[in-house]
Amino acid sequence: MLSLFRSRPLLLVPVLVLLLAARAPAQSQAVSFDTVDGVKIKGSYWPSAKGGRNAPVVLLLHDFDQTKGGTSHDNGWDSLGDALQKKGYAVLSFDFRGHGASTTVKPEVFFNQPTPLNQPAFPQNRTLKTFNMTKPPVTISHKDFNPLYYPYLVNDIAAAKTYLDIRSDNGDHNSANLILIGAGEGATLGNMWLTAEQHRFVAKPIPGAINRWDLSSTDAEGGDVVCAMWLSLSPTLADHPYRGGAGLRAWIGEYGRQAKIPVVFIYGQQDKNGDAIALAGLEAAVPSFKRGPNNPREKGYEFSGELAVPGTKLTGSKLLAAELDTERWIVDEYLKVFTDKQINARPWRKHNAEDNFYVWKWGGQILPAKVEGDKMIKSPPLRSGLLAATVNGLP
Repeated sequence: MLSLFRSRPLLLVPVLVLLLAARAPAQSQAVSFDTVDGVKIKGSYWPSAKGGRNAPVVLLLHDFDQTKGGTSHDNGWDSLGDALQKKGYAVLSFDFRGHGASTTVKPEVFFNQPTPLNQPAFPQNRTLKTFNMTKPPVTISHKDFNPLYYPYLVNDIAAAKTYLDIRSDNGDHNSANLILIGAGEGATLGNMWLTAEQHRFVAKPIPGAINRWDLSSTDAEGGDVVCAMWLSLSPTLADHPYRGGAGLRAWIGEYGRQAKIPVVFIYGQQDKNGDAIALAGLEAAVPSFKRGPNNPREKGYEFSGELAVPGTKLTGSKLLAAELDTERWIVDEYLKVFTDKQINARPWRKHNAEDNFYVWKWGGQILPAKVEGDKMIKSPPLRSGLLAATVNGLP
C-alpha cells in the first residue's frame, strides 16, 4: 500500500520543476446549464491544459448551511480548480440552487402549473416559503428552503454530470474518468448522488409493453466515478435527521465497498467529529479496516483512506487554505499517484446522454429515469430507496 495517508504533519515536498509555473495562466470559463426541474445553474469550467479525450475531469461540490448558504467560490475552491487545470484535469464547479448565482428558475417548469389531475411534476418546489400560485417567483434563495427540501439539490449534481457528458462527447475531456471532491453538506449530496448512480442504467423500452425495459447495459452509470474525496463530510443535510435506516454509512458501503470506488476522508486533525466520521466511513468502505500503516488492505481498496490535516480544527473547504497544504496534497500527492498509475482509469466512451433512455433499478423495481421526450435525468427515487437510509447514520 502506498503511504499516501498521514495523520502526522505533512512534509513539504520540494518543488521539482518550476517550469510548470511558466505555463499559460489558468483560466476558467463561466458556464450554465439547466436542471430537470428548471433551475439555471451557474458555474465555472476549467478546460484541461492538455485537453482532449484523455483528460480526466473533476467535479467540485461546495459546502453550505441553512443560514449563511455557500458558493463555489468560497475559500479555496477556485485555487484548487486552477491547480487541477495545470496538471491536466478539466474541472467543473457550480453553485447549488438557491446559492450564489444559481437563483433563476423557469416558473412554468420549476413550479409546474397543475396537470388535469392537479398533480405538479415537482411538488417539492411548491414547499418554498415564497411560492405563490397566482404569481410564481422567477428567483429562489436557500433562505426559502425547509430542511426536507435539501435532498432535491441532488438534481443539480445530476445536471452537472449530464453537462460534463455532453462536453465529453464533443471531445473536451473524458467524463468516464470522473473525480468527485466535495465539502460538508455538498459532500453529503455527493454521496447521495453517487449511491443513486449505482442504480442507473441505459435501457430500451420493450415495444408494446408499458413500463417494461430491456437493460441494454449491465454496467451502472456510477462506474464513471473513479474516486471520491470528502472534506469534513457532514452526516446530516440541513441538520435534518432522516430516520429509519443505516444512513450515510450504507451509502459509503454501497459505492466504496461493493463498487470499490476509492474514497478519501479529509478533516482537521483537531476536529474530533471529522475524525469519527472518517473512521466510520472507512470501516463502511474497506473490509476489515483498521487504522495504522501496517494494516494490509484487500486488493481493490488500497486507495481508500484519510488525511488528518495537522494543526487545525477547521472544517470543509476552509481546509483548502494555502497555509494548510491540503491543496498540494490532493493535487501533487494523492491524485498524481492515482492518475499516473491509471487507478480505475476508464477509456473514453460516447455517452449520448441527451438521446439515451435510462432506468433506476432499485430493490427489484425498475423505474423510468429518462424516457422519450425527457431532456434530463428525472430525480433519483428519493422516497423509494435513497432516503430509506437515514443521513444520520454516522457519528
